[in-house]
Amino acid sequence: MEKLKISQRLEGLDLIREKIRNRDNYQCQCGLGIIECPAHDGIPCGKIWNGLERRFDVHHLDTDFESTNNYNFDKLHPEILITLCHRCHLNLPHIQEKKKLSTKK
Repeated sequence: MEKLKISQRLEGLDLIREKIRNRDNYQCQCGLGIIECPAHDGIPCGKIWNGLERRFDVHHLDTDFESTNNYNFDKLHPEILITLCHRCHLNLPHIQEKKKLSTKK
C-alpha cells in the first residue's frame, strides 16, 4: 500500500519510472527472460525491493535512449523500460564500459 502512495506524489520522469517499477512488481527483471544477469553469473536475480533500500533503477533496453531523460518518448514506449536492482544495473556490460571510459578522463 505504501508503494502506491509514493506513485501519487511523483510526476514526469519519476512517475514513469515508478509506473515501470510497479508494473514489474518492484522486482529486478535481470535474468528473467529479457536480459542476462552478469551480476549473478547468469542466474536470475529476482530481488524484490523492500521499501527501505535505494529504489531500483529503471533501465532502457535500447541503449540509444539511455541518459536522454526524454519524458515523452519514455511515456509512449514503456515496453523498452525494465526494473533492475542497482547491482545488476551497474554490472551490465555497456554500463561497465561507460564506467571504464569515465575513469580514463
